[in-house]
Amino acid sequence: MMRKTVILSDGWEIKGFTPAEDPAEGWKQVPPVSEDWMKTSIPATAQEVLWQEGKLDRDVLETGESESVRWASDLDWAFHKEFQAEPGSQRVFLNFKGLDTYADIILNGRRIGSHYSLYKPLRLDITQDLRKDNHLIVYFHSPFSLREKIAEHIPEEQKDKLSVFGLMRKGIDDLSAHAGVMPYFCPIGIYDSVELITVPRGMIRYLDTEITWNQHRTEAYVSLTADTEYAEQYDTARIEATLYAPDGSVAARQSGPASGRPGLMMTVKSPMLWWPRNYGRQPLYLLKTELYIDDRLADTSERRIGFREIRETGPLHFLVNGKPVRLWGSAMVPVWGASHEYQEERMQTLLEFAERGNMNILRFWGPSQQYDDRIYDELDRRGILVWQDFPTSGTHMSEDPEFVECVVSEAKEMIHRLKHHPCILLWCGGNESPYMCDLFDPEAEKRYGHSLVYDTLRKAAFEMDPHREYRVSSPIGGLYANDPTVDSHGSHTSLSYLPNEKYGNFFSENIRTSLPELKSIRRFIPKEQLWPGDWVDRVPFGRTELLPPAWQRRTMNHWSEKAGPVERFYDADSPEELVYKFNAAGAYDMRLTLNACRRGKDPFADALDRKSYGHVVWKLTTSWPQMYCALIDYYLEPNQVYYALRRAFAPVQVSVDVTDHVYIWGVNDTANSFTGEARVRIYDLCTEKDFYRDSFPVCILPDESRVLFNLDRVGQFPFTSAVEVTLTDPSGKAVSRDVQYMKAERYLPFPDAAIEMKCTPEGEITLTSDRFVRCVELGGDEAGDTFGWYFEDNYFDMFPGETYTVRLWGRHKSGKVTARGHYALQAANVTWHGIPDTGRESS
Repeated sequence: MMRKTVILSDGWEIKGFTPAEDPAEGWKQVPPVSEDWMKTSIPATAQEVLWQEGKLDRDVLETGESESVRWASDLDWAFHKEFQAEPGSQRVFLNFKGLDTYADIILNGRRIGSHYSLYKPLRLDITQDLRKDNHLIVYFHSPFSLREKIAEHIPEEQKDKLSVFGLMRKGIDDLSAHAGVMPYFCPIGIYDSVELITVPRGMIRYLDTEITWNQHRTEAYVSLTADTEYAEQYDTARIEATLYAPDGSVAARQSGPASGRPGLMMTVKSPMLWWPRNYGRQPLYLLKTELYIDDRLADTSERRIGFREIRETGPLHFLVNGKPVRLWGSAMVPVWGASHEYQEERMQTLLEFAERGNMNILRFWGPSQQYDDRIYDELDRRGILVWQDFPTSGTHMSEDPEFVECVVSEAKEMIHRLKHHPCILLWCGGNESPYMCDLFDPEAEKRYGHSLVYDTLRKAAFEMDPHREYRVSSPIGGLYANDPTVDSHGSHTSLSYLPNEKYGNFFSENIRTSLPELKSIRRFIPKEQLWPGDWVDRVPFGRTELLPPAWQRRTMNHWSEKAGPVERFYDADSPEELVYKFNAAGAYDMRLTLNACRRGKDPFADALDRKSYGHVVWKLTTSWPQMYCALIDYYLEPNQVYYALRRAFAPVQVSVDVTDHVYIWGVNDTANSFTGEARVRIYDLCTEKDFYRDSFPVCILPDESRVLFNLDRVGQFPFTSAVEVTLTDPSGKAVSRDVQYMKAERYLPFPDAAIEMKCTPEGEITLTSDRFVRCVELGGDEAGDTFGWYFEDNYFDMFPGETYTVRLWGRHKSGKVTARGHYALQAANVTWHGIPDTGRESS
């Protein structure tokens, strides 16, 4: 007598159709299913089925050149499924968890519903239409066939303000070359499960969970509101909620009548606190809710919750459980361009990179995709907070009531689904609308649609989740939207000078462009186009593009203007040198930028509070082969900028600050005091000798940033020096390291060093060198497979006489590991039969 859910995954068939002149009549052209329909299971897009049948060019997945496959995006697609059921007194629903995107639902020859948003599920009551043998058609319209109809909704005075694609409730990357696929690749299909739900007696539709606290956080109060549905003929209906502690014991239990929207309140004494990563552990409680009708179990629901209290004490200044927390991380965008289906392995790898990159926040970008619940479960477990955008963007937005209603319903759906997760830090109205008006339409008499993010979505978020912060947009605040005194996307994003940028209050996005590693580039740039014979890596007057033509074609969004200081590095004479040059420049600039943000103040203001509270780097990954700014490329390979960011985000961090003095800074963004030792070394690259070495005991308090010492005691030392500082804990383990050159790399000599590599019994690799080595790059090879070799650290400098130990993680169990310094002629290698570091360190 319980609710029964059957997943309709197998036995589907699909066929493409030329869009009808009247989209409302499109589904009527579908003929009876015949042998020319393609068989599939779902989730699946039309393109995935065509690949499976050998009818679509797969090269787009490597090249990102989509002209040859665009025809599939321009067709309508019908998905057909036959299923059996038992009509009767029971209520029956079809639940579509993910449709992409514009679709009519036809059951047994009758249109029973429509769908128009990537960001919402669709649930239909089919009780009255159900037969024993049923024919279901999901008829998808090509978004490009709907452009004219959608354009009719744009008022005349807004024709030059709004784009048609801005009205579509589908990811912007699907409709254009914004994410690097040209001209576009628009997935169409079913990207999540289709459920046939039978409800004999009753069901729980929604659960709403709130956690509040007493004054001293010694008691937490879990209030649970259930939206139930059951037939009136039953005498009694009740809700029972049980909260299980992380060890499985019962922490609280409560029950009550299920009529209307029942509310239950449970008191939990001294709950275990959930903390963001680097500040404590992440204990999760299991909340199990059951619906009983006439004392028989009818439905059940389970979710995990965490006990934490977040308060905003100033603009983006957060206290978590009473302690100040600063936020360092990256932005999440669609993880795979060919489909919005949940990519379990891909996403787990990306989240592992985020955690191992010392991130404790991810911003989920607005015009993106619908992210699966399992992602948020993982972030709860890992202690990574989420800045969650609602899916809006655009210089101006539509004020059409249907559009506004759709966006608000998407936001409410998102809040309903996610608000119980402790990882959700805040809700944000969307991406860059006020900011883009500042940049692209500053003289606008009216900013169309902005009341949506300023008022309408704010009201919805406050009514549904009053205990979380709502941000109007990313960025917003101050004298203008991009003002670093509140929230900024940085000067490289806006291509504008920004005052107060060095110690900005918060960056919800910041960018330095970079390149994928060369082995990745070789997969989507033809060999003959990698280095044209007439290409020279120099920039004469009038030339603005910094890359060879085939490379530049795969860039986007003013790539060259957002690069790091490439003038500090040697000119390139090969593809390898060009990748190194731009990634070294990006790593250098990002390291200095993040080091300054971590410090949050000038040396002469050492006694004052830090000004910087968080920094989110754009972006973690990319959904297509592309050259822009991904830390982890399309093939899941990290570049040099990722490892620079990882060092800059170390929870307890040391950095070298060269101004009129050489200052050594320490920063502690954890909950505990740090005591250890700072070891400083000045090494002259010309004489290949130490100019100075010493060590000093240090103590850094929680949330403290201060100058540990300066190097005035050394006096003058050569410009050809590298300054290295390593912070070690009481056991002698290095917890942070920073290396700074005293002049630009292109004016420094680097010797040809010999690296020695060994494997330890624990599966680690140790490296030593006879001479200084600039930028050691580690790589692996297992039977020709050079992808998926992940290292705890990479692209690091080595000083003579020191031993560096690196752990490996990832899917490889054995193979040849190679180490090569950038300016060294010889590579070292070792055969590795190791134990990958697959465990998660406790935070």
